[in-house]
Amino acid sequence: MSYITKGKTFKVYIIVDTSSDPPTLVDKDEVTAEELKQNPSWKVEWAEFIRWDWGVMTEITKQARIFDEVTGTSSIDWLELRELKFQYLLKDWSLEDNGKKLELKRSGNKLDRESEELIKSIDPRIVNAFLNKADRILEFGQKEQDFFIKSTPLTTVQPAEETVK
Repeated sequence: MSYITKGKTFKVYIIVDTSSDPPTLVDKDEVTAEELKQNPSWKVEWAEFIRWDWGVMTEITKQARIFDEVTGTSSIDWLELRELKFQYLLKDWSLEDNGKKLELKRSGNKLDRESEELIKSIDPRIVNAFLNKADRILEFGQKEQDFFIKSTPLTTVQPAEETVK
């Protein structure tokens, strides 16, 4: 057991129905290998996120803060916070466009501008589904294995490479 999260990653999984354009989310909390076989248009997609540590969490939160000079109060811009989570924490994903992997590139400790623009071009339902699942782990401490309870090993949430850099 280690309390150090810097450099560690985790994956989250969603199921999409590729029979339509754009693909749609499959609204199921659990899926079995048999269901995947019976529905050949269903595809399991994943996103790998970097676990935030105290430093990254506070930096992201500071950047999302809005200060109201009239009232002297501050609040969080929740949309900005979500964008910053993608910029700083999204490491990789399985998404493709017409059979070609949509590559994400990093510059320093966050995604480069081209990758940020790529994320903005993705169907928001897909992007939100990934981040909502990542938030369960980042914000609420849910264990990765709590997703897709009836899933096959291909669709269970498993930690990605757990290395500290």
